[in-house]
Amino acid sequence: MDKRRLVELDQDLLYWILSHCSLRDCIRMGAVCKSFLLVSRWSTRTRPPQLPWLMMVSNPKSTSAEEARSFFSLSDQTMYDAIKFPEMCGKRCCGSFNNARACGWLMTTDDKNRKMRLFHPWRRIQLQLPTHSNLPRRRYPFDCDDPYLEVVKIRTAAMSDDSKVVVVIHDTATLAFCRRGVDKLWTRVIRTKVNEVNRRGVVFDDVIYHNGQFYTVTMYGCVGVLRINTANPYVEILSEEVRVTVNPYVEILTKDSKVDSYPRTYLVADSTSDRLFICLRNSLSIQEVERDPYDYDSRRTLGFKVYELGWVENGEYKKKPTEVESLGDRVIFLGQNSSMLVMASQFPGFKGNRIYFTDDFMEASSFKSPLGCVDLGIFDMEDKTVEPLFSKRFHPTFSPPIWIAPPL
Repeated sequence: MDKRRLVELDQDLLYWILSHCSLRDCIRMGAVCKSFLLVSRWSTRTRPPQLPWLMMVSNPKSTSAEEARSFFSLSDQTMYDAIKFPEMCGKRCCGSFNNARACGWLMTTDDKNRKMRLFHPWRRIQLQLPTHSNLPRRRYPFDCDDPYLEVVKIRTAAMSDDSKVVVVIHDTATLAFCRRGVDKLWTRVIRTKVNEVNRRGVVFDDVIYHNGQFYTVTMYGCVGVLRINTANPYVEILSEEVRVTVNPYVEILTKDSKVDSYPRTYLVADSTSDRLFICLRNSLSIQEVERDPYDYDSRRTLGFKVYELGWVENGEYKKKPTEVESLGDRVIFLGQNSSMLVMASQFPGFKGNRIYFTDDFMEASSFKSPLGCVDLGIFDMEDKTVEPLFSKRFHPTFSPPIWIAPPL
């Protein structure tokens, strides 16, 4: 049918058609024209809540891989066909946002022209951010086509509910923020108020937006709050550290290989109880001694430890986090995305007390693994085991898989 005739279809008829379509078909119909997009947005909003989707490069060997993305749905265990996003061609996706009105936005960066943008894949909207010209850059000869290109690696990012303030942690493990539409450059946060109980260097690992504040966590599990409405922005550390050692498995050596530990610390907010959860991830990379030093044969997550930071009577968070053995009905999603938490009881057949994780090591490291992103799985808090995320093996992806909010 001629596209011009499709545009002329009655909206009531379109509503009726979309009400009988799958979510995937609604998304595809929204790409036809603006009138279809408006109707498809209404249709997706009337559907029941959806579990997060996993976005990944559809096929690294394809010539159109730079702009095409595939989506894996947990709700129906389906890998959806690739969708082309010309807005993402030549760009790295370095984060997703999942809080309130910021839900569904992605952060992209272009290393060649140093541009950073916010992109909403379902609404096809782009918003300009300051360039990363004043953020520290390094060369990654093993990680890009141009060995002399200096790039900025974004470890994680967070955005306020009104989408006006964006905070990033770059590869030097320091914070920077911008007020979108106002600032021309990123403001680096170099001051930290540290309690006497925290004597080690401050290395930030994650940042989230919760209850009108930006909270961050260090590699050692110290939670802090970012104070940006001052002449000299700083981070105020609120809690004690929880990680005893950074490399608990570094001494695991064999005759033919050596093992390196890559710990990672995440911060998760539970909006139903205002609790903060500190998730400590222990991952190993096994390197064959006789091979190339950058050829890692196996990288896997061994497990997580979770600590809770609750409120005290005066409305402040406790100083000392307590370890929790069970998440109860909660399910946590971790990776290159801003952390997500859902209640399993809202999704029939979905099991709680689990942590779903993706391989976010590649974006923070200085080289690419030849296997791509392969460390994806589900950690069961009850029996402390890790199982594969996919029921069947999909090809490894060479761009970090990211949990995103589906179109609702």
